[in-house]
Amino acid sequence: MKKTVLIVSFFIQLLFFYEKAVSEIERSPEEIKLEIKILEKISKDIIRKDKIRVFLIGYDPKKLLRYSSGFILVKDCSKADIVIAKENDKGELSSCRKDIPGIALKYSLLRKDSIFIGALFWYKGRPNLVFIRKRLEKLNIKLPKSYSRYIEDQIW
Repeated sequence: MKKTVLIVSFFIQLLFFYEKAVSEIERSPEEIKLEIKILEKISKDIIRKDKIRVFLIGYDPKKLLRYSSGFILVKDCSKADIVIAKENDKGELSSCRKDIPGIALKYSLLRKDSIFIGALFWYKGRPNLVFIRKRLEKLNIKLPKSYSRYIEDQIW
C-alpha cells in the first residue's frame, strides 16, 4: 500500500513539474515580436493615443521595450493608461484605478479580475484575441469595427 501511494505521489509531482515546464517554454523572438505589435495596436485603438503608458504584471519589460515604439513603462499603476498582465497579482492590481483597462495574456485571467477587458493568448501556436462586451461598455470603450469578430458577450 505504501509503495502504491509513493508511486502515485511521485507521478502526480512529475506531472505538476512537467505542466509548469511546458507552460513556461520560451516562444520564438518572432512570436514575441508579433505579440507585442498586436498589444501595441490594440492599446492604441483602446486608448486612442500614440504613446501609451503601460503598467506590466508578470511580463518581461525588456522584451516589451525591445519590440515596441509606442509604449512607455510606468511603475505606478495609477499613472498608467493600460495594464498588461501575464499573471494575476492582486497586490499589484489593487493599486490600479477601476477606470484603467487591462489586457490579460492568459484567458483564465478574464475570470479572475474584471479589470481585464480582453485577452491576447496563444493557442495551438497562434495568437487569439477576445474582448468582453460588458467590460468594454462599462469603461465606454468603442473599438473600431474591425474588432467586432473578437467581441464576445460572455467569458467561455
